[in-house]
Amino acid sequence: MELEEFFRERKGLLPNLKISSIKLRKPVYFTADTMVKDVLKTVRTNVYRTYPIVNDKNQILGIIDIESIFTIEKEKWDTSISCLELKKPLLATREQTLIEVVEKMLETNEDHVFIVNNMEERVIEGVITPSDIIKIYVEKMVNI
Repeated sequence: MELEEFFRERKGLLPNLKISSIKLRKPVYFTADTMVKDVLKTVRTNVYRTYPIVNDKNQILGIIDIESIFTIEKEKWDTSISCLELKKPLLATREQTLIEVVEKMLETNEDHVFIVNNMEERVIEGVITPSDIIKIYVEKMVNI
């Protein structure tokens, strides 16, 4: 069974569960002025698929994926990560429901949703991934 099918078939288990009621993990992130060589050092011990890039106020500016990091030429290792092409992140707030977040993930084919304080300020508060959602589903299934 594919993950998408798993989520679609089990939407009813989490009818109104708000993100605010979920313990969020803090993502490993980089500030916009972090040098590429320092990003690579961090990635050696903190391997994730996607990393958010934030400004000095922890506002998310974009994301960079592990594949993009590994293709950076050595000549650019002394430049800041913000000089690279950043992708647009999928964002949600704590007021949204988990179902809304899952549907956004399925629509956009994204595997990370970054939780922010609000859509205007975009201060990063956490991240939700498919493995987090599966854990929540399993907890609810066991407690039925």
